[in-house]
Amino acid sequence: MRVVFIQDVPGVAQVGDIKNVANGHARNFLFPKNFAVPATPEEIKRIEKKRQAAAKQRNELLEQMQASAQVLQDATLVFSKRVGTKGNIYGSVSTIAISQELKRLGYTVEKSMIKLEEPLRQLGTHSVEVELDKSAIATIKVIIEETKEETAEETSQESPAEESEAS
Repeated sequence: MRVVFIQDVPGVAQVGDIKNVANGHARNFLFPKNFAVPATPEEIKRIEKKRQAAAKQRNELLEQMQASAQVLQDATLVFSKRVGTKGNIYGSVSTIAISQELKRLGYTVEKSMIKLEEPLRQLGTHSVEVELDKSAIATIKVIIEETKEETAEETSQESPAEESEAS
């Protein structure tokens, strides 16, 4: 069955696309969810205006994403982690941590947009790509540094004071 899409369906079609689909798929999924209508000549003419408006909207959204990528390009995230005796950090910095830190700084970035093959487990500076759109990719700098812990002397000085208060 030939259908014309009246909404964007990610990975399948955009507004105004005409495709051949299985009858059952059209009747049971596309039509009830208002993703598509039968491809009659009247519908094709009616959808053409909607297609032009959708293309304009997609271009504006792409421009916004590219502008956001330029702003995000300057972002630097700093994570402080405890370090073991061999120089390895405890835990790691994952896409979730990066996403939360970006949200804290005012950027709206989903964890799925952060392209990280595996969590970061080494001290130092790392470059991480954030894919806002296929053509809007920003590279942010993630710095993992050692946490400044209390010295043993400071810890031992607090302990006797706490013990005398408890008595």
